[in-house]
Amino acid sequence: MDIPPGSVVITPTELYAEVKGIGTAVAEIKGDVQELRKALPDHESRIRALERRMWWATGVAATFAAGITELVQLLGKG
Repeated sequence: MDIPPGSVVITPTELYAEVKGIGTAVAEIKGDVQELRKALPDHESRIRALERRMWWATGVAATFAAGITELVQLLGKG
């Protein structure tokens, strides 16, 4: 068998080892994706809870600001 200089020869055994390695990597990635899918609903519920707290705090701040404004106006008329 005459192989030109600079050529690469890949044997069937080497090819099989590479394909098997790729299969193992895909299986690991599949496991990681399944774990992420399980964790996703938990993250969504946490984000929703943070959003509720943010709107609650915004409402409290707006109410407090309105009350302070009224108080300052009452004291200014004094």
